[in-house]
Amino acid sequence: ASGLLDRLLPELRAQTGLSVEAIVVGSGKALRLLERGDADLSITHDPDGELALVARGVAERHELTRNDFVLLGPPADPAAVRGAPGLLSALARIGAAGAIFVSRGDDSGTHRAERRLWSAAGVTLDRAPWYRETGQGQGETLQVAHETRGYTLSDASTFHLYRARLELMVVLEGDARLRNVYSALVPARLDGVRRRAVLRAVGWLRGPAARAHMRALRFEAAP
Repeated sequence: ASGLLDRLLPELRAQTGLSVEAIVVGSGKALRLLERGDADLSITHDPDGELALVARGVAERHELTRNDFVLLGPPADPAAVRGAPGLLSALARIGAAGAIFVSRGDDSGTHRAERRLWSAAGVTLDRAPWYRETGQGQGETLQVAHETRGYTLSDASTFHLYRARLELMVVLEGDARLRNVYSALVPARLDGVRRRAVLRAVGWLRGPAARAHMRALRFEAAP
């Protein structure tokens, strides 16, 4: 939803001659496709899931870029999140107030990160009437949060693209737990020409041309 892939792929092909057929899915499904052998490269933002594949020898991981998640809410801020001392306290306030929270609910990297944060905050979501899953992407989820005057979690780059049409504001940002790292995973099964082509693509994605596009959309280059 940030538009980054639309910028990168045409230039990758123009500069390297490599043609990429992109399957746009959430990080959870992308990692499953890679593990099954149905993808030669995945770009995901689920470090726990990625490192699990690395530990099992399924793939190697190359960090590409970073941005931050932001916690968003309605201007009225019914759970008084803006006064919270930290992210986990903010989530606990939302749960205690029973304020609407809109989740992607789609096994994406954002959804997986969000569920880990609720767990760390000690908030139980089972049958919570205020917790609503859209099963959709980030743009659609932002729209539902806007319409229901709810809270939600988004990566900052996507929120920046949509913010002019939304009555949502950043109620918490900057917490270390909100760092959002995107990585390229290369399956260990690749060899020969195909492996060299994939690693060439990864090298380009970590290079100056790709990083210029990332900066334009408020992504930081990975070290």
